[in-house]
Amino acid sequence: DLDITWHFVGAIQANKTRAIAGHFQWVHSVDRLRIASRLSAAAEHPIDVCVQVNVDSEPRKAGVAPSEVAALVMSMCIVRGFAGRFGWERCCGSGCP
Repeated sequence: DLDITWHFVGAIQANKTRAIAGHFQWVHSVDRLRIASRLSAAAEHPIDVCVQVNVDSEPRKAGVAPSEVAALVMSMCIVRGFAGRFGWERCCGSGCP
């Protein structure tokens, strides 16, 4: 066993979340609650995530709009199991509200 932390960077299809959750410790492209929920449900280990933000509001680019980031993160916190699976304690202090 190598001491390697694997990162997934790229578009995520909902039907690929189980494989991603099983092989990666970091996911860099979460832009929808559905994807985050599926990753959480499939994860057998904590997963760190980065929310992908479409800062230019370009329709052909992936990512959540800047004005929707807070709502997405709060929704992710509310989903059962996220606090334990996604290490929110590190960014939210005592955990999710």
